[in-house]
Amino acid sequence: MSAAPIPRSRLAAAFCAVLAVCAGLIAGAPVTTNDLFWHVTTGAHLLDVGSFPTTDVLSYTAVDQPWFLHEWLTQVIFHGIHVLGGLPLLRIFTGLFAVALHVQFYRFARRQLSSPLAATLCLVAFSILVLCRLQTRPTLFSIAFFLGLVSWFARAHGPWRFKD
Repeated sequence: MSAAPIPRSRLAAAFCAVLAVCAGLIAGAPVTTNDLFWHVTTGAHLLDVGSFPTTDVLSYTAVDQPWFLHEWLTQVIFHGIHVLGGLPLLRIFTGLFAVALHVQFYRFARRQLSSPLAATLCLVAFSILVLCRLQTRPTLFSIAFFLGLVSWFARAHGPWRFKD
């Protein structure tokens, strides 16, 4: 006798539970980036001043040096989240965002590969590769944008498979 297949609802519940645990682990991990509060403070400064400063006003060693804020939007977002809930909410946001990245990657891999096992193995490889980047940093948005762009190209041009 063969075992009965597991219902899809149970698989979905197990998948959600694994994602929730991953989000909790990421949210509860120590902050290892040394510029998180610089990003938050820069976001606060942008909102207080209402314009982009042309010189650095926050650093000790580069005061009055030219300042190019290429990460300004994420700095404003991080400041807003920090105002709402402080560091705990920033960490929860990071955990949930990381889970969303993994879901986005798995959906992409599943569309490209014929085997769920192959897609899962790709997801594990993706997890290992991005593990050090899953911090409260603008990099989160860069990874999401890149995945979205690759997914868009794949949908526009079809699956990327080698031809025999």
